[in-house]
Amino acid sequence: TANNILVQVGKFLDLNSRKQDVVSYWGKERFLLLLPDTELDGGTILIEKLCKKVEAREFSHSNQAIHITMSFRIGAYDGETMTIEDCIQEADECLL
Repeated sequence: TANNILVQVGKFLDLNSRKQDVVSYWGKERFLLLLPDTELDGGTILIEKLCKKVEAREFSHSNQAIHITMSFRIGAYDGETMTIEDCIQEADECLL
């Protein structure tokens, strides 16, 4: 099922993120990555690396190899003038 692939992708993202990062499933085939103490440029670099790693990775479904690609949206939480919801909305408007 698609859920099996989502579990594999989630684990892969978690294993390929930094120790301080948090990977969670956000629903509707989406993941949310929290990148503490990371500027927007640093987050963009990390996300681009993850995209390449996911694309190069072979996932498995019903004993068949599956290659996938991912797109990410990114936003920077400033901790002062915005809420977490504002940050997520900003990310929704910025597709990488």
